[in-house]
Amino acid sequence: MVMARLVRVGALILAIGCAGEPAAPPPPETAHFAVLGDRTGEPDDRLWRATVAEVAALSPDRVLTVGDLADDPTDLADWARAMEPLKTLPMPIDYVPGNHDIIDEATARNFELQTGQAPYRAFDALGVHFVVVDNSVADSWEELPEAQRTWLEADLAVARDLP
Repeated sequence: MVMARLVRVGALILAIGCAGEPAAPPPPETAHFAVLGDRTGEPDDRLWRATVAEVAALSPDRVLTVGDLADDPTDLADWARAMEPLKTLPMPIDYVPGNHDIIDEATARNFELQTGQAPYRAFDALGVHFVVVDNSVADSWEELPEAQRTWLEADLAVARDLP
């Protein structure tokens, strides 16, 4: 009888302990990133596919592109040739626009459609706070759109308090 009560109490404690949100796993002690960029300037699609295949073989935790995936940001076929191999990667990919990816508002929208990501944003991954700034059409801080500068200052103020 006492044993049955202990089992019921133990099951209740276990159920209560599991009822909350699961805790996020701690960030890894090391993280491996692959950085890809600048496919422009008469891109060799065979070489691009081979490069992406080599990245896949390395199995990084995350892939960061550093811009200039599109040789012509208005050409959807060019975007498709750039994005097709990247879509085969099993790890998360974070896209940063370059001056060949975004040249105006229309190509900024196209960048979002092609990558599924905003041209500027922040995210936390692997214990790191990442900030992506879209300077594709700006050469200085003063030339960044006011909305992006305001957002960046607010994000960095919050991130300052992150562990």
